Amino acid sequence: MLLTAAESDAVNAEVARAEARTGVEIVAVVTLRSNHYPQIPWKAFALGAALAGVAIVVQEFLRPDWPAGRAALFDAVTILGTGAAAALTTVIVPAFARLFLRRLRREFEVRRCAELLFHRHRVHATRRRTGVLLLVSLFERRIEVVADDAFAGRVSAEEWRAAIDRMVPRIATEGAAAALTEGIRAIAALLEQKGFAAASADANELPDRPREERGGPPPRAPRAPPAPPRAPPPPGPHPRGAAPEREGPPRARTPPPPPRVPARSQAGPATRALLLFRALLLGIAIAATGGIALAADVPFLTGRIVDHAEILKPATRERIGAGLQAHETATGNEIAVLTVTTLDGESIEGYATRVFESWKLGKKGQDNGVLLIVVPQDRRLRIEVGYGLEGTLPDVAASRIIRNVMTPPFKQGDYDRGIEEGVAAIIATLEGRASAPAPAGSPPQEAPSRAFDDIDAELPPWPMRILLGAFIFGVIGLFTWIGVMTPGVGWFLYVFLIPFWAMFPIIVVGVRGALALLVVYLVGFPATKLLLSRTAWYAKARHDLKTTGHASVGGFTMTAGSGRSSGSWSSGGGSSSGSSSSGGGGGSSGGGGSSGSW
Repeated sequence: MLLTAAESDAVNAEVARAEARTGVEIVAVVTLRSNHYPQIPWKAFALGAALAGVAIVVQEFLRPDWPAGRAALFDAVTILGTGAAAALTTVIVPAFARLFLRRLRREFEVRRCAELLFHRHRVHATRRRTGVLLLVSLFERRIEVVADDAFAGRVSAEEWRAAIDRMVPRIATEGAAAALTEGIRAIAALLEQKGFAAASADANELPDRPREERGGPPPRAPRAPPAPPRAPPPPGPHPRGAAPEREGPPRARTPPPPPRVPARSQAGPATRALLLFRALLLGIAIAATGGIALAADVPFLTGRIVDHAEILKPATRERIGAGLQAHETATGNEIAVLTVTTLDGESIEGYATRVFESWKLGKKGQDNGVLLIVVPQDRRLRIEVGYGLEGTLPDVAASRIIRNVMTPPFKQGDYDRGIEEGVAAIIATLEGRASAPAPAGSPPQEAPSRAFDDIDAELPPWPMRILLGAFIFGVIGLFTWIGVMTPGVGWFLYVFLIPFWAMFPIIVVGVRGALALLVVYLVGFPATKLLLSRTAWYAKARHDLKTTGHASVGGFTMTAGSGRSSGSWSSGGGSSSGSSSSGGGGGSSGGGGSSGSW
C-alpha cells in the first residue's frame, strides 16, 4: 500500500475540512508511477551493451593472444549479460530508471495521468464544476493539479504552482501523506482568498478518502469509479509486466579444446581487425535494439486541437478551432491538430499513422480526415492525409504548405502563426480557394534540393546517431588508417573505401555532411600519404616490405607475399526498407502526406 490506514485517515480528514471551508470537491490521488515506461529497460540494455562493447574492444588489444572462438563466446556473454543486468537494475532501482527519463517526458506523463484520472474519478461531473484533483506521482517525483471550469479566470497557473511548491519539501522528507495534507491546506487557503465558500445546500458529491493507483492508468475511455468504500489494493508488486528473470548459476563448462594454432604466433593484424570488427558490430547491433521499444503514447482526442506541448495561446486555439468547425460544417472534412513535446526517437510518420488509426479521423467510407502534428522539441511536423482527400490535398501540396507556410514562422519560434497559417492553407486547398504559396524566385532545382532535405529530416535521433557513428567511423576509420600507414596496398584501399565514405556517413551526418566528409577523404588521404612517404620510418617500412616481407607500422605487423603469414580485411554493408499503412473503423489514412523539420 502506498498510504497506511492512519495516513489515509489524516488525508481524508483534511479533505473534509477543506471542502467544508470552500465548498469545492477535492480528490487526492497517490500513484506509484504515471506510466509503465516499457522503453526504459531497453535503453538501459542498450547502454549496458554499448559499454560492454567498448570494454571488449579494449580487451581485444590488451589480450590479443586469446583464440578467436573463445573470444567470440566471451564477447557475446559479456555484452548480453551486461545489458540484461542494466535492464534489471531499472526494474529494481527507481533512481537508476529515472536517469533514462527526461524531465519533459516526466512532466508530460504526469500531466496526462492527472487528466485521465480527472475523468476516471468523475471530478469533472460535480454540480457546480468545482472539482479539483491533486495527484502525487512517486516514481516521477512530481505533483500535478487539475481544476475544473469554475476556477478558470479566478485562479492562475502561478497560484496553483505556489500551492504545489509548498508540498515539495514535505514529500521529500516526510512522504506522500504529509505532502498531500500540506497541499490540501494550501489549496483551501488559496480558494478562500479567491472567495470560494461553502453553501448550506452543498452536498459532498465525491468521496474524501485518497485514492491509490499502483501504476499509470491505461489509455482507455473514462469509466465510472467503484462504489465506496473502496477496497485497498492487494499488497505486493504491481503486475506491470514480467520482470527479466535472473538466470540460474552458470553450469560448469568443460574446458575448451586446445587451439589448433598457437594464438600468438599467427594472430596477426588480420585476426585483430576481425575481432575488433566483430566486437563493435555485436555491441552496436544490440545497442541499436534499444530503439525498438521507443514509442510515444497517443493522447485522447479531446477536441479538434490537442495541444499537449502547450505551445499555442488560448486565443489562437479558439481561432483555429472556429475555422476547423466551420470547415467541417461546410464540407464534412475532419481536421485535427496535435502538438506533442517529443516522440522519443519514434519516426513522425509511424506516430502519425498510429494517431490517425486511434482517433479514426474522417467519416467511414469517405476517409476525409487530415491530421497536422507538430513536435517542437524534435523540430518535426507532418500533415497526414486520409485516402479520400489524397486527390484534393496531394503530397506535393502538403509539402509546400510545410515548407513555405509553416516552417518560416517555426524557425522564428512563432508556433501560433505557423500553425494558424498552416491550418488556413490546408483548409484553402481542400476548399479549392487557393493553393499553398510558392517561394518567390524559387530555383528550378528545388526538387533535388528538397530530396536532400527529406533525407536529412529522416535522420535517427542523436543518441542513436552517436552509437551508429562510433561503429561506422570506427570501422571505416580503421581501414583508412591502415591504408594511409601501409606502403603499396594503401592506394588500393583508397579506391576501395570511396563508396563507403560516400554512403555510410549519411546515416549520421546527413547528405551534406557526408558530401563534405567525402571531399575531405578524397583530398586528405592522398595528401597525408604523400607527406608520410617522405618520412624516414615510412621509407624504412617500405624497404622492409620489399626485402623481408614484413614491417611494423603503428604496432601492427604488415606482411607481403605468402611465405609466412597473410592477412586480409573486408567490409560490407546492407540496406533496409520499411513501409506503413493505416486504416480503421472510421477514417483511414492512405499513408499520404508530408513531413518536415526546421
